[in-house]
Amino acid sequence: ASLGLQEDDPDDDPLWDHVGVHLFSSAVFTSQFLLSAPGRSVVAGKRVLELGCGVGLLGPVAALAGAREVVLTDFDPVVMDLCAYNAALNRASVESAQPGSASVHTRLFDWRDVNPRQQTEEFPMCLLSGVDIVLVSDNLYEDSLSLALGRVVMTIFKLNPQAKMLLVLQVRPDDESRSRGAAVQHWLRLVCDAFEKETDQLQPDSQKTK
Repeated sequence: ASLGLQEDDPDDDPLWDHVGVHLFSSAVFTSQFLLSAPGRSVVAGKRVLELGCGVGLLGPVAALAGAREVVLTDFDPVVMDLCAYNAALNRASVESAQPGSASVHTRLFDWRDVNPRQQTEEFPMCLLSGVDIVLVSDNLYEDSLSLALGRVVMTIFKLNPQAKMLLVLQVRPDDESRSRGAAVQHWLRLVCDAFEKETDQLQPDSQKTK
């Protein structure tokens, strides 16, 4: 299938503050993997949720790869408008190449709205429930958002312990914190430390970690 994609021109950048309106190489790499035999085996027949979807490239790609359902999310309304446009733009091409393929849905979603310990609101729990595959492409760049992302992923895994996450990062040689797995290690340490702190705060004083 031939896919079309609208993005903002970085040389004419009134929207540069909206990072998600630009296509990054990590999304292109992820799309190539999803269309490979190993990638198709990961998403085929699965409910796929992308966190931080940007221009939405991975939506039609996941549908082409055989996903049962595809939901793309981002917190920026400008980004989501563009993502929805791209999903509609490619619907006919995807359906022609893969008859009966999943529709690509878009939802405005801020990771900071999720608290794993307070799951009383219907949304976003209805969005996170039943997710099989979580796609995260180049979204570990700011600690507060990275921690919020960790909460979302923990919630998804709690709702479906069989869920899997595909995390892709763009290697940036000029930034040691983003190379050789350092960003992933930092993210995992950040999330684990926060979880331990919250767990300790919930325990009676006599049981708290010394």
